[in-house]
Amino acid sequence: MLKVIDNLMPEKFVGEYHDMHMRTFPWYFNNWTILPGREKNFKCDLTQIDVGQFVHIFWTDNNENSDYAKVPLEILKKLVDKHKFKFDGIGRIKSNLTYRKYRDNKTLQPIHNDMDEKNEFVSLIYYTHDCDGDTIFFKKNGDVKKRIKPKRNRIVIFNSDTPHAGQNPKEYEYRIVTNFVLKV
Repeated sequence: MLKVIDNLMPEKFVGEYHDMHMRTFPWYFNNWTILPGREKNFKCDLTQIDVGQFVHIFWTDNNENSDYAKVPLEILKKLVDKHKFKFDGIGRIKSNLTYRKYRDNKTLQPIHNDMDEKNEFVSLIYYTHDCDGDTIFFKKNGDVKKRIKPKRNRIVIFNSDTPHAGQNPKEYEYRIVTNFVLKV
């Protein structure tokens, strides 16, 4: 499963959500984009380099982890109400901020999956703004399955065991996404 939904949220929310990430929002730097040991050894024609990222963890294992924890739940509520989306629990909700590092289309963060369990979790990526830095989805053999361009108010839904990787922006200064891993 790989589903793209554009214009999910009302414009007022979209602007406020992006602005929230840009003001006095508490970001924390990780030296990695993928937890050590979670990367997969996929063979592909692209160069995988882990350059780190800033993160903000809203939820882990059904527990609030942030004063801002209720805000991304509005996105889930809209999915449930408008698209009849169903889930049983929150594995993780976090925002990632990556920054311009490489200026080519052949460099990406390490290919990974969000969870190993097949059909037990679904992942969502919500793009807070227009920028470059595609999310690339891979077949199990390492071939590119699909490239998704970041677009303001776009959400991508996919099985959490799907191999994928983000690219750092090359034209824009930063790329912010919110990543959801949900028990289904």
